[in-house]
Formats: sequence, structure tokens, C-alpha cells
Amino acid sequence: MSPGIVRFYFDSKAAMMVASLQFLSTEFEELVLTPVTALRDTPVVALRRMVELYLDPEIASSRKVSVWYSFWGEASSRQEYYDICGLKDERFANLVRLLIERLIADTQQTHLDPDGIALGLIGVLEVLWQDIAFQTEQSIDRRAAKHRAMAYLRSIFPGQFTPSGSEQAVRRPAANVGAFEVERHLAAHEAQIPAPGDFLTLETASERILLLRDATGAVRAWRVARASW
Repeated sequence: MSPGIVRFYFDSKAAMMVASLQFLSTEFEELVLTPVTALRDTPVVALRRMVELYLDPEIASSRKVSVWYSFWGEASSRQEYYDICGLKDERFANLVRLLIERLIADTQQTHLDPDGIALGLIGVLEVLWQDIAFQTEQSIDRRAAKHRAMAYLRSIFPGQFTPSGSEQAVRRPAANVGAFEVERHLAAHEAQIPAPGDFLTLETASERILLLRDATGAVRAWRVARASW
């Protein structure tokens, strides 16, 4: 598309930016929210599909994720950006919570907190998006990213998310290899996640850390190095 056509179609640069954000939001609705919502009666299938679509290159390319973060960064000062980003985030959060709530009911784990678990899953996906934003398409290991997201769900709902063949082929994430070091830093905070499903996010000088107490009572940790943000 030539610059002349762009100037002819849009009244201003601001209008072009709003249209670009609206395009991304509509694309996310059509490619992620709509197909996942159609599977809401089977929450395990729906959540697995959500992870696959959320981390698919059609949605989570380095370029598109970077654009999303640019708009989010400006949302506090631009009402149009805030409205579009806020609506997209709200719809996604509501869908995640609905699926987690239904899965808790299906598995009869009524002691679990759907809000906390949903927020934890959104946080895991957000951290994975941040990692994608600073990589080239050739360097992104999407299979490993999906494995990490599914590992979070499996830690809370044991037996519900059987690893696929591709997930079984993924080596254990480096975040878990360094679990002793993570625990050494954060042992004093263990009391802050006393019940299954409780979680905690923290930042150190070199990394961001997500701690979760799973259904068995074990504390699990994921981390992302600050250099990859």
C-alpha cells in the first residue's frame, strides 16, 4: 500500500493508529476468543486450544506482540487505546475464568480459587508473550512455550492435561532446572501461598518469578530472565 493511499483513506495519523489497534483486536476475537468460546462445554479441550492459539505465530509473532505492547504502553494517556485494549483483555480474562470455573466443577476440586488460577494462567501467557517480543521468529521455540503453559495447568489439575507427543519431546524448562536457586531466594515467602492454587509473582534484579502451590501441595516455580523481557 502506498503512502498516498494511506493519507487519502485516513484523516490523520491518530485515526490510522486506532484502526490498526482495532484490526488487532478483531483478529484476536476471531482467531482466539470465538473458537475457544465454542468449546466452553469441554474446558480441558478449550484451555488446550486457547494455549495453542494464543501462542500461534498468526497471533503471537514478534511484530504483532511488540505492536500490542506499544499500544498498551500508550493506553493510560489515550482513551481510544484504553477502551480497545481494555475490552479485549476483559473478554479474554472472563473466558479464562469461565473455563477454569467449569473445570473446577468437573473435577470437583471446590477448594481451588478460580480467580487466582485464571490470573496465574493469564500471567504465564503474558510472560511467554514478553519473551516472544524480544526474539526473531527463527529463534522462538513455540513448542517449549506451549509446554510451559500446559505444565502450569497440569500442576493444578493433575491427570486432566495429558501431554501430547510434541510436549513429551520438549526438554524440561530451564526454569525448573534452577528450582533450588529460586527456592533459596524465595523460601521466606512460602507462607504466602498456603493452599493449592495459591500463587505469587515476584521480581529480582535478574529475573521475574511465578510461584504456584499445585493440587498436591508442592510449590512449583517458573522464571524469565530480565534480559529476555
